Amino acid sequence: MTTPREYTERDIELGNRAVIRWQRVMLAFIIIMLVIAVTVAVSVPWGTTVEYSRVSRSAELPVIFMALCPASLATLYVSNRRIISKSSNGMPAWQRKYLLSSVMLIVIGAFTAGQVVMAHAFLRAGGLS
Repeated sequence: MTTPREYTERDIELGNRAVIRWQRVMLAFIIIMLVIAVTVAVSVPWGTTVEYSRVSRSAELPVIFMALCPASLATLYVSNRRIISKSSNGMPAWQRKYLLSSVMLIVIGAFTAGQVVMAHAFLRAGGLS
């Protein structure tokens, strides 16, 4: 069995710095997604819809649907910051910060890619692409 590693102050400092950088990147992605949503909303008519179909159902998504991704990610960003400050199973706070920030960065990247695909679909439906 290995013994738990003792972390130095430098390790903790580097972990905290990385978390702060990642949180800034996450915030930048949310702002980018808001810019995409606003650009599409002012570029296409409000009545523009995009058809979304799954196995046996289909739905018409309105332009306002573009606001869903940034709003949900902003909520996750705020809750991520709140979760970090609470205690959890003996894991040091800086490790929780690093882990949650890493997961959130992946989630935000996926949502941003989805936002770009939706923006392209709405622009095509609006006749602008």
